[in-house]
Amino acid sequence: MFFNKIITTIIVLLVLTLVLEYKFNTTQEIVNDLSKKRVELGIVTYKIHLDSRRQFVKIRPEENFIKIQTSIGNVTWNDKNLFNNLNVGDKIPIEIIPQYIVTKDKKTGAILSKFFSRYEINFVAE
Repeated sequence: MFFNKIITTIIVLLVLTLVLEYKFNTTQEIVNDLSKKRVELGIVTYKIHLDSRRQFVKIRPEENFIKIQTSIGNVTWNDKNLFNNLNVGDKIPIEIIPQYIVTKDKKTGAILSKFFSRYEINFVAE
């Protein structure tokens, strides 16, 4: 019984040591994968004015939301210039860049893991 506790304690300490060594000898960063960057046409699906209480208004809106449908889903922007220049049904070019969370070893710089995080979405200037 006593030896089981000692062995269990040693195993727990070894695992804890490995976890702490991994945590303090690695870094995580978000990386854009420009090789998979693409440009596609998004379609404006709706426009709406909202006030500070997020209620619909026509006069003196504080927020000018425009929703655009893309292949990865719908994207909503609060942009007055876009709101004034686009109408529902317009097609606009959208740049889509996948982002990954990359874990690297601090000493060697080797990549230990790479996980998909999200997409960075930008308007393409015409």
